[in-house]
Amino acid sequence: MSEISVAVVDDHPIVREGLIQVIGGFGGFRVTGAGHSAADAIDLVRRNAPDILILDLEIPGSGIEAIRAITHAGSQTRILILTISERPQDVMEAMRLGAAGYVLKGISGDELFHVLNRLVNGIGHITPHLAARVLGSWGAAPALEIEADASILSKREGEIYVLIRRGCCNKEIGRSLNLSEKTVKHYLTNIFRKLDVRNRTELAMHAYNIPTQVTQNRMLSINCSRNAAR
Repeated sequence: MSEISVAVVDDHPIVREGLIQVIGGFGGFRVTGAGHSAADAIDLVRRNAPDILILDLEIPGSGIEAIRAITHAGSQTRILILTISERPQDVMEAMRLGAAGYVLKGISGDELFHVLNRLVNGIGHITPHLAARVLGSWGAAPALEIEADASILSKREGEIYVLIRRGCCNKEIGRSLNLSEKTVKHYLTNIFRKLDVRNRTELAMHAYNIPTQVTQNRMLSINCSRNAAR
């Protein structure tokens, strides 16, 4: 089996060099290029077509713009964001533009190895507490239109959907609608099926019209530590 090629782009030399050294110790992976800017990232993908690009958001030229240009060009390189930004809007924008994963600096070598292997297998990853924060940001978000969803959801499912988007847990939904938690879970299963999502985080992506597939139809399965129906 051929090695998985990885490119690293970060404007801090010590971080970039550390990543290169760590990945070099992973069996089955090899670093094929490195850079410090958005222009470097775009050029590395264009010239070397690595399997995975590890990219910081806070680089000269903007990591977001690098993602935009790379995905617009139709590249099959899977992009893993490795950054310090915990802002929900950054997570949502990066994933909407086509990043396959979003993790924070401070991740251990073992965790990075696990995430890279998930991406190799076409499975996306968001640091669990960030996924929870994205869901929690719903309450502060502007009202979202759900006419298209209302056409396929029952009245009760629509009520639950609205409460989920407000960040309510199952217990709060049950209390608000006078339903048992078991019944709420049943409705959630139906909502996920009808909207073609697999958990609350994918539902967050759906609510913001963010695709839950990465390029070339690789299904994005968000790694959230919570049970989908909790």
